[in-house]
Formats: sequence, C-alpha cells, structure tokens
Amino acid sequence: MTNRSARTPSQDGHHLDQLSFFPETVEQQTPPPPVPAAPSYQKGRLYRVGIAELLPDPTQPRKYFDEEALDELAASISRHGLLQPVIFRQDADGRLFVVAGGRRLAAAARAGLKTIPAICSDGQAAEIALVENLIRQDLGCIEEAEAVERLKSSHAYTLADLSAILGKSVSTLSEIISLTRLPLEIRDECRPRRDMARSILVEIAKLSTTEEMLALYRRYNREGLSRAALRSRTAAKQDSRPGYHRLCRSFSKKITAIDVTALQGKERVKVKTELEGLREIIDRHLAELVD
Repeated sequence: MTNRSARTPSQDGHHLDQLSFFPETVEQQTPPPPVPAAPSYQKGRLYRVGIAELLPDPTQPRKYFDEEALDELAASISRHGLLQPVIFRQDADGRLFVVAGGRRLAAAARAGLKTIPAICSDGQAAEIALVENLIRQDLGCIEEAEAVERLKSSHAYTLADLSAILGKSVSTLSEIISLTRLPLEIRDECRPRRDMARSILVEIAKLSTTEEMLALYRRYNREGLSRAALRSRTAAKQDSRPGYHRLCRSFSKKITAIDVTALQGKERVKVKTELEGLREIIDRHLAELVD
C-alpha cells in the first residue's frame, strides 16, 4: 500500500486561494473630458466675442487712456450699445488679441457688457492698430512717433513706404519720427498730454545733445516759449557749429561723379542700397530744414 503524503489545511487553502470563480474586477478610471478645440475665426467675418476672451495686444500703440473720456464712452455704450466693432486677430494657440479698438473694449467692460461685436483680421496687427488710430487722430504726439518708428523698424520700411501706408507726406513723417530722439524723461512726461503740440517738440528734438534738449524743454515749461522763440534758440545752437554747406557741396560732387551705368553685379546692388539709404537721410534733413 502506497503511502500518500498528507495535505495540511494550510496547503489546501493555498491552492484554493489561487482559484477564482468570478472575473477579476478591474477598477475603471473615468477619462478626463476632452478639451474643446478653440473656435476658428475667418478673416473679415463679424462675430460676437466675449470680452473676457479678448486680450490686449502688445503691439498696440496706445498705452494711455483718459479716464474721463473712458467714463463718457462707457456711459454712451450703456445707452446705445457698442456701435463700432473692435478688430482682433487669432494666434496659433487660439488666443484672441485686440489689434484695433482697445479703448472701446475697455469702455465696454466698464459699461458691464459681456460680449461685443468684433471683426477678425489676419493682417499686420501693428499696422492696423496704428492706421486706425492715426486716421482718427487718436494718439498723442509721442505715442504716434513711437508707433511710427516701431512700424518702420519692424518691417524695414522707408519713409516713402510709410507715406503710402499712412497717407502722410515724407516730410511730416520725418518730423514725427524725429521725436523719438527726445530723452526718455521728456517722452514719458509728454506721453499722456494731448495739449502738447508736435511742432514744439520737433524744435526741441533738433538739438544735438540730451542736455540741450532737457534744458530747452524745461525753459519752455517755465516760460511758455512760442515755436518761433524755440526755433531761434535751436538755430543759434546750430549756427555755432561748423558750416556743413561745404561738406554737402563736396559730397554732392562725389556722388555726381559716379558712373552708375558702369556698375555690374554685386557692386551695382550695394551702391543702389547705399544710395537709397542716403536718399532717406536727405529726405529727413530736408524736412527738418523746412520753414
């Protein structure tokens, strides 16, 4: 008779533990809800957009809003609604940036509106915002100067290009851009002022050093000098410098002597580029010399 080894209860229990008569229950985790895709907007279409969705555009030239004028516009919007849509653009991440109408947006928010009419644009945001503000003459002279200079630099525009875009003469644009030569102290003080005439600051910007500009600006604030008085002072400063007419005459003779028909290849391209740069400088100086 064969002896069978006796099973212990603990061994039987061990084998039973490995048997399962019911399907193993797997705890199911609820997947997170899908993130809705940002709506896509079409150029030129009019939409009603939530104010909370519209972000200020960093390229917007306007940096200062008059609080009293903003309250008046908000009151008008409360009575009549927002009659003129803002313009916005959509970036690659779906975010919406206001490129024109920042003041209207601020007033609409102050009036308690939740949505406003808005038109989508895919054009140059800085150009749209600047052109709209310039057409409405809604920028101070310093804001205008900084915005035009930024537009010129970011797109490598010439004064002739800007003239075609903004509908202003080359000489006027040259005067506007000259204000960016002013020290930051003067620009910061004049930025919120709508009563500061561009012509006054143009005269101050003609001086060659920061110290001279600051001194004349402070004297203007102290004594209320007229443009004629400012011009006489800047002319006196310029008359004390070495005469440039001989330099211009000599330079003109050298330029005239160039035989452009003999230029070839890369040299022709380089000379053309240099002459275009000189033309822009000459245009600016001519505008500054206009009486």
